[in-house]
Formats: sequence, structure tokens, C-alpha cells
Amino acid sequence: MKEFDVPAGYFAPDNDNLQWEMSQHVNAEADSLCIKSVEVGEGKLGRKSIAVASRAGLIEERAKLLTALGLSPSAVEPDIVAAFNALSVIFLDFPAENFLIVDISAPFTSFGMAVKGVFVPGGYFNTPREVLHGEDGSFELAQKLTLSFNKHFAVHGFTLGKKSPDMMMACGRFAETYLVSQVGNYMNLHIFEGDPFKSSWVDVSKLKTSVPWQRLIKPFGMAMRSPYD
Repeated sequence: MKEFDVPAGYFAPDNDNLQWEMSQHVNAEADSLCIKSVEVGEGKLGRKSIAVASRAGLIEERAKLLTALGLSPSAVEPDIVAAFNALSVIFLDFPAENFLIVDISAPFTSFGMAVKGVFVPGGYFNTPREVLHGEDGSFELAQKLTLSFNKHFAVHGFTLGKKSPDMMMACGRFAETYLVSQVGNYMNLHIFEGDPFKSSWVDVSKLKTSVPWQRLIKPFGMAMRSPYD
């Protein structure tokens, strides 16, 4: 993984700049790699991007192994897995049978569900620019979340407005209380309110940090390989 500070549009899909740059930094033929980039903010020259490369053969090999075992390989946003791990430890038992977890970060918002305590991956979408710029982007966020939720969870029998989650919790850099409350109102979802650390057996007071719980959830979860490690 390498961070680039490049002019706006430098890694646009209609040019070969991304592959050329990665060929300068990775000791492998660019054609043998799966390469992706994502814009993560403003840099000195324009947009700041992160580029990631992985050997295509390795990905195909692992996908074939999963298929041979009768499983269907899929990609899951690691932030939402970390949030689930953390909340599994904090709650022990989730406060609702069908619990929606949303991570509002940059550049993506991702989501998943705890269904009877079992993690069910959802999807992700670009966080609305209004939210990233500190404006009231609650309607835009609710709209995008509704469309993406229905797309990913209809197969599991969930559709917002018909069979919705019992409760939602939002974490992440932009999970400000008012924004989350407004999103819940638009989606007609009950929001878990308050600091989950304070109502759990996990004592974080010794950390002596001013980081709000919305941002602390993911690092806490990333420290564990599974919910009960």
C-alpha cells in the first residue's frame, strides 16, 4: 500500500497512470496484479489517493479454495468487521435481535448486521460530500443507506419499510449524534443512544484518551482477531 499526493483526476479510469505508478513501486509485472485506488482527501497537489496492489494469482487461488469448500467468496469492508468484533465484546448480547451497524467514515460508509448475534456483511457506498464537509447531509446519507441496504439485504429477507432492523448504531469519524439521529428519523429506525463502553463490562477509563467512542470502536475491534480473543 502506498499513499500518493497527485493532481485531481490523475488516477482516472480512462488513463494508465495508476498501473504505471504501481509498476515503479511494486516488484512485479503490473498485468499480474489486482490494482485499485481510492481518493481519501485533499493533498498539497490536489486529491490524495491510496493505491493498493495484490497478486491476482493469490486472490484467484484463495477464491478457488473457498469455492472448492462449498463457500461463496465475497469481499467485506474491514472497518465494519472491526466494529462488529468490538460491539460483540462490549455487549456480549446485542440489545436487539436484528442490529444494524453503520460506519460513517471517509471516503466510504459501510454497513453490516448482527442477526441473532451472527455477523452478516452488507455493503458500502461513497459518503455524501455534505457529510464530509460538515453540512447537514442526513437526508442524502439516509437515501444512500436505504438503497444500498435494500440491495444487499433483500436476499436475507430484510427491506427497510417492510422488515427493518430492530435497532441501528452508527460509528466512525462522521457519526455525529445529530446526524445519526436525523438519519434514524428519515429511515424510521430506532437508534442506540449513548456511549456503549459506559454500559458494558469493558473498562476503557484506563486508556486516558479523549477520542470519542464513535472513533474508538474500530481500533478496539481491530485489536482482536475474533470477538472473543
